[in-house]
Formats: sequence, C-alpha cells, structure tokens
Amino acid sequence: MSNKIKLLTEEVTNQIAAGEVVERPASVVKELLENALDAGARRVTVEVEQGGRRLIRVIDDGEGMSREDALLALERHATSKVRTGADLFAIRSMGFRGEALPAIASVSEMTLRTRERGADAGIQVQIMAGSIKAVSETGLPPGADIAVRRLFFNVPARRKFLKSIETELGHISTLLSNMALARPEVHLTLIHNGDTLFDLPGSPDLGGRLRQALGADAVKNLIAADRRLEAMPGGPLHVHGFVSLPSYTRSSTRSLHLYVNRRFVRDRVVSHAVFEAYRTLIPRGRFPLVVLFLDLPPEAVDVNVHPAKHEVRFREQAQVHQCVLEAVLGALRPGGRPEAFVTRAPGADLRPAAWVEGMAAGEGRSSGEDAEVQRRVAAALSRYEERTAGDSGPERDRSLPPPAPSYPREDSGGPPYAGALPEPVPPGLRFAELRVLGQVAKTFILAEGDDDLYVIDQHAAHERVTFERLRRQYRQEAVLRQPYLFPMTIELTFSEARRVERRRETLLRLGLEVEPFGGNTVAVKALPALLAGADPGRLLLEVVDRLGEEADADLAERLDQVFSVMACHSVVRANQSLSMEEMQALLRAMDEADFPGHCPHGRETVVRLSRRRMEKWFGR
Repeated sequence: MSNKIKLLTEEVTNQIAAGEVVERPASVVKELLENALDAGARRVTVEVEQGGRRLIRVIDDGEGMSREDALLALERHATSKVRTGADLFAIRSMGFRGEALPAIASVSEMTLRTRERGADAGIQVQIMAGSIKAVSETGLPPGADIAVRRLFFNVPARRKFLKSIETELGHISTLLSNMALARPEVHLTLIHNGDTLFDLPGSPDLGGRLRQALGADAVKNLIAADRRLEAMPGGPLHVHGFVSLPSYTRSSTRSLHLYVNRRFVRDRVVSHAVFEAYRTLIPRGRFPLVVLFLDLPPEAVDVNVHPAKHEVRFREQAQVHQCVLEAVLGALRPGGRPEAFVTRAPGADLRPAAWVEGMAAGEGRSSGEDAEVQRRVAAALSRYEERTAGDSGPERDRSLPPPAPSYPREDSGGPPYAGALPEPVPPGLRFAELRVLGQVAKTFILAEGDDDLYVIDQHAAHERVTFERLRRQYRQEAVLRQPYLFPMTIELTFSEARRVERRRETLLRLGLEVEPFGGNTVAVKALPALLAGADPGRLLLEVVDRLGEEADADLAERLDQVFSVMACHSVVRANQSLSMEEMQALLRAMDEADFPGHCPHGRETVVRLSRRRMEKWFGR
C-alpha cells in the first residue's frame, strides 16, 4: 500500500509561506519599508510601476548589510532581531520573523543591492523564484536598494486575484501615509510610473507630518489627546495623539490611524474604546479622524499574532481600553479639561467623576471593585468580538461594530454659500449669554452673540439635555418619577408582556413604574419626571426593545441607547411654540450638558453664522 502523506518540496513550502506574508504589492512595500526603518533609515524612496505589478523598488540609507548577511537574509527564519523564544514576547523592532525577504523572493524576480557602512563596495544578489542566480560586487551608497519585478509571475492564480492598478496603488499610498505618521522624522517618497505622487520631508514633530499626510483642512479640525497610566506591569502606558472634532467625520474606517509602539495596527480593543467615546457625538455610519499612539513596554503587548503583524494582543486589555477611552474623552470634552475619570465598562456612563453630581469628594473604589470593573470590560470585549467574528466582505473593517444606516445629511448642492454651513461653534461658548431673538418654523431658536447668529434645533438640544440628565440620575439611582393619578393600561403581545415582566426592576430604576394588569395588559403607574408628557405605550415598548433579551450583565452596553430613546420622547419637540422664557431656559440648560453641541445620535444641535459670512453674501 502506497503512502498517502508526502513531504512538500521546498518550492511549494516557500510559496505557502509567501501566501501568508505577501498578499498584494502593498504587502511587499510594507515588509521592505519596515526592514529599512529597522536599519535606521532616515530617507526611504518607494518606486512602483503598474501599481506594483511590474516593479516595486525600495531604496533606503540605512546601515546596510555585509555580503554574508545579505546571503543569509534570503534564507527562511534568518533574522538579526530575535535570538531566543523569550525575545518574541518583547519585540522592539518592526520585523522579527525572518520570513519577508525569502517569501517575496520566492514569488518574484528580486535584485538585492546593499552596502554596509564603512565597506569599500556593496553586493548585488539576483534571485529568481527563490533561487539565487548571481552574486557580484557593485557600487552604491550605504544602505539598501531592493527591486522586486513580476510579482507572482510563478503563481498565476495569485496574480489573477490582484485588483486594478488604481486599487493596488491606493493600498500602497495608504500604507505609506500611515507609516509617515508613525515616523515623522523619516523622509518618505512615493513614485509611480516615474511620477512623484508625494514627497514628505522629515519633520521634527508630528504636527508638521500631519499637515503633510492629512492636509491642512483636517489638521484644523484636530485636537490633542494625551493620557498616561502609570499602574501598568512593566512600565507606564502613554496614549497620545490627535482626534477630530465631532463635527468633522469621514465615511470609512480608513480615517482611524492607530499605532502601538509606532506600529500601525487594527485592534479591536483600541477601536472599541475610540468609538465608545464618540458614540453619542457623531451619527452612526460616520467615523472620526484619529491619529493615536500607544507607547507601552514591549513585554505588555504581543505582536506575534498574525504573519502580517497588523494585529496585537494586550496583556492588560481592560486597562488599555480604559486609558484610550479617557484620552479621547478628555480631548473631546469642552476646553479639554483634564478630569479624574471613573473606570467603567464599555457602554457605561463615561463622564469623569468630578462631573457626577452628588458624588462625595475623594470617594474611591476598593481593589475588589476595580477587579470587577476589569472583568466586565474583558467580558464586554469578548462578546463584542463574538458578535463581529462572523462578518465578512472585502471592505469590512473588523475593528468596528456592524455598520448601521447613517442619518440623512443635507446635500451640498444649492447656492454657493450653502456648503459653508455649519460654521464651527467657538469652544467654551456660554449659551445662557446669547440673546434670544425668536423662533423659526416653531422648530429653530435664533440667538445672537458677539455679532454672530446661532440657530439651535430646539428638539435636538433638549434631547441632549434630557439624555445627560437621565444618565446622571440613573447613575445616582435617583431618577425622579411623575406618577399618574390613574394608571395607564397598555395591551401588549405575549412576547412584549414577558419582556416587560423580565425587565421590571430595570424599568423602575429608569423611572418607568409598570405592573401586570392581567393577561398581556400592563399598567404604567409612573414615568420619568423629565418625560412626563411622553406617550407611555410608545416609550415603554421602545425602551424594552433597546434593553433586549440578554441578561443584566449586558445592560451597561445598552444603556446609552435606552437613554437616547427616552430623550427622543422629551417634552420640547419640533413644530412646538416656545415662549421667550422657555427658549432662554433651554439655552441655560445646554450649559449644564457636557456635550451640548450634539444630540445623542451625533447630529449638530447648533450652527453658527458669522457676521463675516453674512457680509460676504451681500458683498460688503
């Protein structure tokens, strides 16, 4: 009987390894660029032709290699960056597996030219499909010059799956832009078919590189984020960078630039924390522009998770999640006030302790409470990963919750001045100091301040005020209830009645006092005082629907949705006449809110029309 199991040839094993490391031309650029940075390069030029199909060439001025090292580097698992198994858990370099060069060489025609600093001459190695064809001396400056031609020429099935030239070039340019933000001191150049697409000189600080890579318009809408956590095993965690104002969003997740020890990553923990901070500030389906750096001891993060090295695993993911959340919230809070934050699980009340009314000064938490909070964070993230694990599709970014329909936005068409609205609202604006002029269409409040005109959506503004008041009262277990003189009876379906029964205690804490009334009928005896004029039937069903079927352990993730739904039932609505006193009272209430400029769904509550803009309209 013949043996069924055979050893694969070296050629096949190399191609299998290449399939894990080299997905497309951008993968080649990434690996060669990381090697250049590890070699201490201060200037790197990337030349590509036909989107990388015909040629990928990376030239750097790093330390270069000797003849022996250059030949050894083409062997699998040969590296200068790892010596023992323990080194894999304290990676300080961009590359470390020793697979990139041999994997690339096995599916292309490669020419490796390099010269070590101080050497009289360099070396040139020509490789075809993984086999060395020629080795010779050559003259070139110190550094390396690696050219990869005819990528996947010997793997036609893989080459067939390459996308269009524009698509592959887009992936390469995105890669270099991401790398440019991580290494502002390095001069990066991208050339395609002989044309220079961008040339980013080295910058002494991140601010200069931000303007180069993202554009001046984006930089104007960024605010600094900075937070440091000392209580981390092995050393402190420092989260810093820039996040966009809630009014400045993008339509895709490519606007998320996350770096761990200057390595660009796509990480669920960090992404989840960022979007928790923006959850009630921007519409769903819109994404902030974020450039965030996490600096922490190499021993505290495992980068040896995926061959492409864009996934990491934190040893203390709950602490990392909380620190990122606090950094972003601290930046977004009006005036960027550095407050003392309370550690909470994703979905809980995210305001700093100093802003929770009634909290005693200096009130602390026991170590047992901290452990419980961290357990809840880990459990929430685990459930989050399970929910997103089944998602598929080439454009799906798994660092985010499933996409939801975005809220409709006004078309940018129309008169030339239409696209200029809304103008940014000055930071620290005191709404109570504005002079109310009146009401338009029984929906918008007009107010004047410092020669500027402010248009306030009365329902959206009241939604935000009510949302934050409800959330604050719930956290303090002090939601005020307005009892009915005669209970309101509501007939439900069987499943609805069962869900109400299971959630009775939570509903009571939310201010909804509900009791069975026989069969599938319930009696609503009280509503939250803030929502005294709401329709009890609609409110009850919507709240129960948002609470869902899961156990109370999952409640924290759903509460903001519940508060948002409840706030939608607030008293002040569109098409409702308000007196001058009522409008002024609403503006005073907006000053009490943490984020008065956006409703709980993330839409703007107020827009500004400057005097300068109005003068331009009339040619003054």
